[in-house]
Amino acid sequence: MKSAKNNHRIRIKHSQHFTPDHRAFRGHFPGRPLLPGVFHFREILRMLPPEIAGVPYTIRQAKFIKMVTTDTQLNYLIECFPTAAGSIDVVTRVEDLSREIVAKIHFIFSVGEEDAD
Repeated sequence: MKSAKNNHRIRIKHSQHFTPDHRAFRGHFPGRPLLPGVFHFREILRMLPPEIAGVPYTIRQAKFIKMVTTDTQLNYLIECFPTAAGSIDVVTRVEDLSREIVAKIHFIFSVGEEDAD
């Protein structure tokens, strides 16, 4: 995983290969394994710095464009940047090796609201 800061922006690039025995495929679906879209959320949250991932967030957009099957490598291109409202936007593009977009996911982290419900 590579990470770079530029003018308070953080850019993270991460590649992951999904083999047929990857835990995400268990039970989804027997005989026709597909990577659950919600799995991308977990992967993105895992890659974020703790000072971002540890605060409340909402998912502004989650668009799943292409089904992901086994033996696929995905590239996560994550960009984090502060907004004028004081939150942090985390915008992710997930691509396969042919650079086709698999998913687009946009989180908004509410910095300063750790105790919010």
